[in-house]
Amino acid sequence: KMINIDELIRESALARDPSVAIYRLIKAEFLRWVKDNPGKNFDEATEQKILKKMRDQRKDSLDQYTKAGRIDLAEIEAKEIEVLQQFLPKEVSPEEIENFTRLIIIEQYNSKVSMKDMKSILSIVQATYPGADGKIVSKVVKTYT
Repeated sequence: KMINIDELIRESALARDPSVAIYRLIKAEFLRWVKDNPGKNFDEATEQKILKKMRDQRKDSLDQYTKAGRIDLAEIEAKEIEVLQQFLPKEVSPEEIENFTRLIIIEQYNSKVSMKDMKSILSIVQATYPGADGKIVSKVVKTYT
């Protein structure tokens, strides 16, 4: 379900919630995507991709601030990550992705695959686990080739 960012901004502004700042940043990213991609449909998958990218950027910043001893800035990043995380699906463990990939290879390919099958296997995995890391899937496929 897509998030109603305007409603979140309005509610958090009225409540004087400090999360309003990250909500405004989210809205700005959504609007930038729409402006940069005329004619393309802004859908839930696009929304998730943008939110995931924003979260990953903040994780990088958090690491850098922590290494530099800037705990004040690291805390801000951590709070923004928390807000972004509430809109993203639960992260899937690498083990879950590996096990699911093995299951596909065994059930649908009778354990006989080549690297040519990589793209179709990856698309099956990502249909179930959106955002699944292709490197993990590739590693499993290689063990069966």
